[in-house]
Amino acid sequence: MEFSVNLKSNKVELELINFFESPVGNAFIHRMLVAAHYEFNKKGTASIHNISNFIKLIGLDPFIASSYTTQNRVSNNMDAQIIQFAEVEGGKMSLSMPKKKISLAEDETFHPEICLVAIEPVSNYIIAEKYADDRTSNTWDSAIEDALKGLNVAC
Repeated sequence: MEFSVNLKSNKVELELINFFESPVGNAFIHRMLVAAHYEFNKKGTASIHNISNFIKLIGLDPFIASSYTTQNRVSNNMDAQIIQFAEVEGGKMSLSMPKKKISLAEDETFHPEICLVAIEPVSNYIIAEKYADDRTSNTWDSAIEDALKGLNVAC
C-alpha cells in the first residue's frame, strides 16, 4: 500500500467545510483540539509550536487558528481550568479519603527563578509546585505544609 500526503495543498474539500461548519463537526474539531493539547502538551512533551504545526499538517488551519499566540491562549486557558478543577475537586476527594502515609520526591527547577517541586512518586501526582526566594529547609517545610493543607495524608 502506498501512502502519500500533499502538504502543500491549500484546497479544502466542500464536504470538509460542510462537516466542520455543522454542529457535529464543530463539536468534533473542538474535542480534537482539546485532546491534542491535553495529550501532547499537558501529559506529553510537545510544545505549543508542535500543536500549531500539527493543526497545519492535518489540514485544519482553515478551521482552527493555528498561530502560536492563539494556541498559547488555548494552552493557558486549559492550565487555568486544570488548576481550578484541582482546587474544587481536591478538597472534596480528601474528605472521603482514608488517612494515608506518602513519600515525596523533592526537586528544584530554575525557570525563571527557584521553583520547589514535590511529587508523590507512586501516583506521579504533583503535590507542590511553588516559586521561592531560596531553597532552605524552612522554605521547603513551609511549601510542603501549605501544599498538604486539606489533604488527608502524612509524610
